[in-house]
Amino acid sequence: MPLIARVTFVVLVCATFAAFFVAQRLKGSGPVITANLTQYFSPNGDDKRDASRISVSLKRADEATIDVVNLDGDPVRRLADNVSLRAYRPYRTSWNGKADDGAAVPDGLYRLRVSLREEGRSAIVQKTMHVDTKAPRSQVCIGVPCTTKDPKAFGNIISQGDRQVKIFVKGVSRYRTRLEILRTD
Repeated sequence: MPLIARVTFVVLVCATFAAFFVAQRLKGSGPVITANLTQYFSPNGDDKRDASRISVSLKRADEATIDVVNLDGDPVRRLADNVSLRAYRPYRTSWNGKADDGAAVPDGLYRLRVSLREEGRSAIVQKTMHVDTKAPRSQVCIGVPCTTKDPKAFGNIISQGDRQVKIFVKGVSRYRTRLEILRTD
């Protein structure tokens, strides 16, 4: 085996070890960008969860541009353009579910893309914002679960009070829900 091949092999092995230790060090260091956001919101004009509150902080001071992007990475709305962010000081903003042209975006998942000027790179925050403008469709079924196709499951509750009546509710949101039963006898 020629000398040049041996030297090349040793250099490549050393470079591989060095790259491994650099990668392990980078894995152990904290993220450059930290973002907190409202994951579920409903920009439907009812004054309840109509916007996603967003907070972005950086490890090092930099000028940042913050965009909302869809899951394909296409820009939807620019929230901040070349704003100065200080290290570990959160920059707070919000998104009302509208695109740059003022139109409402379709329901779905969206992310933040933060572009750092001095670092010369962009990062997409992996946390998603779920835009959901449709009200949940609730269903109350008597005696049998709501997954049944039995048409009798969707009628009135009829009982003389001598037996327990099971009531199944489907499609209720994860927020506080109230069910009222009125007695009409």
